[in-house]
Amino acid sequence: MKMIPSATQRRWFKRALLLTSVAGLSRLVPAATAPYYDNFDGYSDGSAPSNFVTTINGPFPAAQDSYWRISNPSGTDGKYVNVVEGYSASSSAGLAITNLASSDFQLSTTFVLGTPFTSSPLNQGQAGLAALSTGPDFTNNGYRLSYQVYGPGAGATGSYNNGRLILYGLTTGFTINAPGILPVVFGTSYTMVLSGAYSAAGLSLTGTLTDGTQTVSLSASDPSPRSGTYFGYYDNIGGSTQHSTAMFVTYDDFSLTIPEPATTTMLIFAGTALIVARRRFRGDLRN
Repeated sequence: MKMIPSATQRRWFKRALLLTSVAGLSRLVPAATAPYYDNFDGYSDGSAPSNFVTTINGPFPAAQDSYWRISNPSGTDGKYVNVVEGYSASSSAGLAITNLASSDFQLSTTFVLGTPFTSSPLNQGQAGLAALSTGPDFTNNGYRLSYQVYGPGAGATGSYNNGRLILYGLTTGFTINAPGILPVVFGTSYTMVLSGAYSAAGLSLTGTLTDGTQTVSLSASDPSPRSGTYFGYYDNIGGSTQHSTAMFVTYDDFSLTIPEPATTTMLIFAGTALIVARRRFRGDLRN
């Protein structure tokens, strides 16, 4: 006998289907709000952190051998590890921040570089942060603050110097090099910060990198700021064609802080009140 659902059952089925679809979309496109902080301690070894979406680009073996993964064998001290491998490969891990709304921001992280593996000279290797991209792939969108890393025997040739801090405005097309060099020391902990401040003139960006002893910094202005909502990590490598190269980066303490709208509202209110008070004071003097 064929069962025909009642009108009430059909309504409940449609509602459940809608909720399932929305939940599925949420899993496909994770999102978060600022302030956001993740020390990766709460994830199991070999897992993936919440909210981050990863993208790997490049010919074989980039997609097959590159990965983002939590390393947390003790269960209490998690790190977010990226292994990017190939002779030309890029690797992104980004998350969408839904309450940005052109607010000032400060993006920061710590990281440790592992000794690269290479079967040929590693002529390019970069690690760092990315901001304001329209998607989780930071290859050609938004801004990137990158630390230039070279493998053994590659030397420092061309326009990229070993230990250089570089800021890329990918959509706008600018490249800013820090004036100094911070030596690359594998196994050393670095702290990187990318800050953005909005004004009528556009977006002012500041980048810093320190190893606890030395610091390099740079700044740039973009009159036409990007409006993407993705922030995260971006690494890339380049070597000789058909010769495998791998770079290892261990990230920790990902942080994104954005001033609360209430703070801005209070400042505007206070400024308005001060102007009104001054006008009243001047009027009293005239009378």
